[in-house]
Amino acid sequence: MKKKINNHLIKIVAIIILILDQITKFIFTNKEIAIIKDLFSINYCENYGAAWNLFNNQVLGLILVSMIVFLVLLKYRQSFLLNTRNKIAFGLVFGGLLGNLIDRIFHGFVKDFISVIIVNYHFPVFNIADMAIVIGMLLILIAVLKKEDMYGKNSSNKRIK
Repeated sequence: MKKKINNHLIKIVAIIILILDQITKFIFTNKEIAIIKDLFSINYCENYGAAWNLFNNQVLGLILVSMIVFLVLLKYRQSFLLNTRNKIAFGLVFGGLLGNLIDRIFHGFVKDFISVIIVNYHFPVFNIADMAIVIGMLLILIAVLKKEDMYGKNSSNKRIK
C-alpha cells in the first residue's frame, strides 16, 4: 500500500492544494478581516491579470499560457529523479496552476485574499494556489541546482512518471 501512495503523491498533493485553494476562495470571497494589525489580513480582491497584476485583462491569453505551462511541466516532470521532494514540488505547482486556471475559466479573474505587509512593503494580495506555485517552483529549482533532472550529473533510471 505504501508504494501505491508514493506513486500517486503528485496527484494527491495537487488535489489537496486544489481543494484547499477553492474552499478558501469560497470562504473569503468579499471578506476583509484584520488578523494581525499592519502585518497580515484577509483582503479579498479580484486579479484580472497575473502576478503583480501583469497582463491585466488578458484572460484568454492567461488561460492559454496556464494550459501550456501545465502541459510542459507535465512532460518535464518525467526528467526528474523519483523522490518525495520532487513529487511534492510538481504536485504543488500542478494544484496551484489548476486552482487559478479554474478561477480564470469560470470567473474571468483570480480570487486573491491573503494580504501581507512586511517593513511597510505591501505584497501583492495572493491565495493558496499562488503560494503552492511559488513553493513548488522553488523546490523544482533546488532539484535542478542539485542536478536531479535529466540534464544534471545525478543520472538514474528512476524518474517521475
